[in-house]
Amino acid sequence: MSASTVCSSEEVTISTVSPIPGIKNPKSKKERDDLRQGFEEDDNSDIGYLNFEIIWPCLLASAISYVFIGLTVSTLNDYTTASEYTYPNGFYVKWFGKVFEECNNSRVFEPDLRPSVLRQIEMQVFTNVCFRISMLLPITMRLFQAVVIRCVLAERSESTIFVVLNNVVIPLAFIEILSSALFAIVTIRFDFPEFHRFCMNVFAFAAFGHMACLCVVSILAKIYDDDFLSKISILVKLVSFVVYSVTAPNFFTSHQAFITEWGCHGYVPQWDAYNEYFMFVAYLCFHSTKLIDIRHIRFICFPRTCSGECEPVDPVNFAKGGKFEYCRSYELRQRQVLGI
Repeated sequence: MSASTVCSSEEVTISTVSPIPGIKNPKSKKERDDLRQGFEEDDNSDIGYLNFEIIWPCLLASAISYVFIGLTVSTLNDYTTASEYTYPNGFYVKWFGKVFEECNNSRVFEPDLRPSVLRQIEMQVFTNVCFRISMLLPITMRLFQAVVIRCVLAERSESTIFVVLNNVVIPLAFIEILSSALFAIVTIRFDFPEFHRFCMNVFAFAAFGHMACLCVVSILAKIYDDDFLSKISILVKLVSFVVYSVTAPNFFTSHQAFITEWGCHGYVPQWDAYNEYFMFVAYLCFHSTKLIDIRHIRFICFPRTCSGECEPVDPVNFAKGGKFEYCRSYELRQRQVLGI
């Protein structure tokens, strides 16, 4: 990363006399680009404004999100709420003065039923609030992770399929994260059920595509050759992707019915509940492995050797013979080639 402030030193200027023998001054933008071709910039980490491992802010955001996920799970099993809706089969209308709610009570609450995560989120206010926070808080960090991982993997393979899939990961991640945030915010009963349905369908397919593409590019990039943690990362990704692929169709089909005719409680048969739990755990585990993938990445905000951040962070560096005496990238590249 770099703090880039363009100054006059990088602008194309026409000079008839070069200050150093053998150094050519460009007369056009194209000539300037040709002269600086192959230049590798020093990150100047010794005088960087910022220099830290990005895993720490990512861990902080993830930890806060996990806390609210824990609060969401801890409030799912609310039998008191469910017992209030034990009525004969059919539709039941609850009246609150001039406000009423209509729910489908064709499946009455029974003790052997288990709480559905998304249904209880719809039925209980505190659970809904905790779920929203857990989904919305890490949005920026999740998008940032997707971009970082894409850039880290970009140079590890040149095959066409790798390049295409690696470039597709970011838009899929954006669609997945945005749609998950929207269906967490938009409720079925009080907002727009069809929009909720649309966002959930988009999330289901985007999550599948994102997980599939990331698994493929991780294998093609051979990250499993790096170290033991990298092997764990790709293994967890593959297992989580398989579990999600198996459990998601049944869950989303079941939840579509709930959106169409929402029930009087948020409990489902045991198998449907466990299917949903496995799906969410697999999804959570998959994205948690990204913390392993970025563990060595640092965020460095530094004064650039080229393209013009010439203000004297440390005046000594800009004095004659100093580190930044020459600030133009085309000039620096020629000095490297000529061994000056």
